[in-house]
Amino acid sequence: MRRGCCPVPVILTVWAWLPLALHAQSATPADGRVEVSVGTSWTGAIAFPVPDALEEDRDGNPFRLFAADSELRPAAGYGGRIALRLGGRLQVETGLSYSEPDLVVHASSDVEGAEALSITETISQFQIEAAMVAALTPWRPGQRNVPFVTAGAGYLRELHEGQTLVVSGRSYFLGGGMKRVLKIRQGSWLKAAGVRVDGRLVARSKGAGFDERVHLAPVFGGSLFVRF
Repeated sequence: MRRGCCPVPVILTVWAWLPLALHAQSATPADGRVEVSVGTSWTGAIAFPVPDALEEDRDGNPFRLFAADSELRPAAGYGGRIALRLGGRLQVETGLSYSEPDLVVHASSDVEGAEALSITETISQFQIEAAMVAALTPWRPGQRNVPFVTAGAGYLRELHEGQTLVVSGRSYFLGGGMKRVLKIRQGSWLKAAGVRVDGRLVARSKGAGFDERVHLAPVFGGSLFVRF
C-alpha cells in the first residue's frame, strides 16, 4: 500500500453494500462479552513549528541565519483492539497500532541566499491506547447498527530513521462511529462478526514534535470485529 493513501473507503464500501441475505439470519442480539478487532486507519498531517536558527552579532543582538518548519505527513496505520463489555452500553478497550509517517523539515530564508531545501525521514510510530466506548442505543432484537462514542488516551513511541533517536509522547482523543453486525450465531462460542467505522480528533504532545504544545489531527479508521 502506498504510504499516505487512505484504506478506509474499502471498509466503507463493504459496510455499505452488505448482501441482503444477512438480514434473513437470526435476530438474537449479539451479547458476547469480549470483542476483538483488526483494521486500518488514516491520520492527517500535523504541523510542528521549528525554532529559527539564530546567532548573535558583535553587539550581542540576535539575527536569523535561516527559518525552518516541519510537518508529520499523513499516513496509513495498522492495528488491533481488544474490548471487554462492562454491562449495559459500556465497553473498555485497549489497542496497539503501528504506522510510518514521513517527518519533513523545510529550511528557507537563508541569510546567505542559499536555496530552500527539505529534509525527509521516516518515523516508525507505535501507539498503545486505552478507551471507553459507549453505545448510543441499547441492544434491541434485530438491531444490527450500533452508533457509539469513544474517549481515551494513548502512549506514543517513535523511532527516527536509522534508529538514531527514540522519543516518546502522549495523546488524547474523542470520537465516535458505527458498528454493523454482519452475522450472528446462536449457541456458538463465536457470537457475532461485523464491521466498525470511526473517526476521532486526536490531541498529541511531545514525540516527534519540536515543542511542548498540543497538536491536533483527524484520524479515520475501519476494522473487522468478532465477539466471543
